[in-house]
Amino acid sequence: VFTPNWPMPEFTIVTPVLDQAEYIERCILSVAAQNVDVEHIIIDGGSTDGTVEIIENHQDKLAYWVSEKDNGQSHAINKGLERATGEYFNWLNADDQLTDGALTHVSEAFNDDLQVVIGDCEHIDVSGRSVAIGRARVWNSVEETLANYSMGQPSLFYRTETVRQLGGLKEQLHYCMDMELWFRYLLEFGQSNIGSIDAVISKFQL
Repeated sequence: VFTPNWPMPEFTIVTPVLDQAEYIERCILSVAAQNVDVEHIIIDGGSTDGTVEIIENHQDKLAYWVSEKDNGQSHAINKGLERATGEYFNWLNADDQLTDGALTHVSEAFNDDLQVVIGDCEHIDVSGRSVAIGRARVWNSVEETLANYSMGQPSLFYRTETVRQLGGLKEQLHYCMDMELWFRYLLEFGQSNIGSIDAVISKFQL
């Protein structure tokens, strides 16, 4: 466990990880390169492939990290949420990355009336080749948005307190927890307080 004493940040990014030595450094560096105040929290589930050593090498860029057995990525993200002090929240899987200036775009898009800001998410293959551009799209009504579901999770930012009000992620879900959280948000708060960015702010590896 490593916890430096930093002032309260604007963003919290949580990375759940297990045995992702091939990609974790790229993820860490993409967050560290953002030119806003961001706390990066890494929750490792007990990696044995060299991931922990890479995290240790970059711990000066992190607000907190731990390596211990957990109950899957939803549980890991919720552990990070418990420690989050940033105003805005998202999670970034170990094989995903933020684009240059991504959090500046998000910060500039948020205002006092918004609880969520959405940007474009570039889907890439293992070689880094662009495959598609996606995003969580908002339609004319909540019913239409639910019925025409789409998601680009690394480019969907919530206010941290909004995620806490929703109770975080459902830990029994391991693959569709992003969709379920989004649906709960829409059903609880509607879609009048959602902002949009016309820019690619993350890369999601297929």
